[in-house]
Amino acid sequence: MKRISVDIGGTFTDCFFAWNEHYIESKALTTHHNLALGFNSALENACSLAGLSRKDGLREVDSVRYATTLGTNALIEAKGPRVGAIVTHGFDDTIHISRSKGYGAGLDPQKQGDMADAERPTPLVPRNLVRAVKERVDSVGDVLVAV
Repeated sequence: MKRISVDIGGTFTDCFFAWNEHYIESKALTTHHNLALGFNSALENACSLAGLSRKDGLREVDSVRYATTLGTNALIEAKGPRVGAIVTHGFDDTIHISRSKGYGAGLDPQKQGDMADAERPTPLVPRNLVRAVKERVDSVGDVLVAV
């Protein structure tokens, strides 16, 4: 298996290569003005450590996985653009109702035992920006009702 995983964080962009039996980690500074620059720099470093040109690495790779902690942090800190959510019809209020798992993790056992009085965090997506669509997917990912 030849896999490349890249995560763009607030300070560093991390690249992890799983190249057959070899595992290689590399870092580059995150370039906030153009995230592609840090992504490509981390990728170039990893390819170099693997003894590959970037062109050969991309030609031979089975999959590239991309994540952005930077985006997740912006969402959690409400510092990015407004976001909405598309949910399955009938689950419109799930984000806002939440369950104790949504806001009880990290509380001491006494407070976890009194979730009815717990203060719920502000939802990441405001209720007026949640839209429901009629669709269904079963437990193994087969589409039962298409969007």
